[in-house]
Amino acid sequence: MTLKLKSNALLIAAGLLSAQTAFAGSLAPAIEDSAVEVVTPSAVDWSGFYAGATAGYLSGSSLFCQEGASETCEGNPQDFDLPEPEPEGNVFGLTGGYNWQNGPLVYGVEADISKANADGSAPDSSGYGCGGNCQTDILAIATLRGRVGYALDKWLPYATAGVGAMQVEVGFPDYDPATLNKDIIVTPVIGLGVEYMASEKISLKLEALHFFEKEELVPADNDPCGAPCGPTDIEASVLRFGVNYHF
Repeated sequence: MTLKLKSNALLIAAGLLSAQTAFAGSLAPAIEDSAVEVVTPSAVDWSGFYAGATAGYLSGSSLFCQEGASETCEGNPQDFDLPEPEPEGNVFGLTGGYNWQNGPLVYGVEADISKANADGSAPDSSGYGCGGNCQTDILAIATLRGRVGYALDKWLPYATAGVGAMQVEVGFPDYDPATLNKDIIVTPVIGLGVEYMASEKISLKLEALHFFEKEELVPADNDPCGAPCGPTDIEASVLRFGVNYHF
């Protein structure tokens, strides 16, 4: 009787062990099949040449003065009320550049040129006569800048700085159109932006640039004042949208 019970116990134990092994073997594939696979998205490669177009809005300021007068162009010691034309209008143009990438760090160089339709005029003031309106228009802008950004896959926030140029037209058109003078002023430019890689080759960007104040007289033509006169302290800010094609 005792031998029979022992024999049955051994058979039951062997059966349980066999069932456990079979269950574990069938469970392993099920666990593997149900495991969640984490896929890391591939990083966008921002390196290489690109070119595109931009469009946006420009807002600027200027201050009319006369050399040798109380409202000297190096300052206004008697605090005269002076005309301050503020050119405003749209800008649109072309841009191109090259990026290098080291991990998430993206750095490069960019150049652009844009036509501007930014007109500004201010009437005579109590301290300064314009013969009607003083005029400061910005006709075109261009920049050559470095860019440094941090790639977040399809997003690239960046900072930028370099040199900018503005073509301006200044003078006293109501007094005499012959006083209008075109000139190019050069000034530092800085900015911030963000770019988004919308497809394999196309990116979109939003960018803000500031052209620093140029504290230098841009004289009107034909000497209408008896001494050089015109706008100084010319500066501008640009907010623009861009589309780039990456080669």
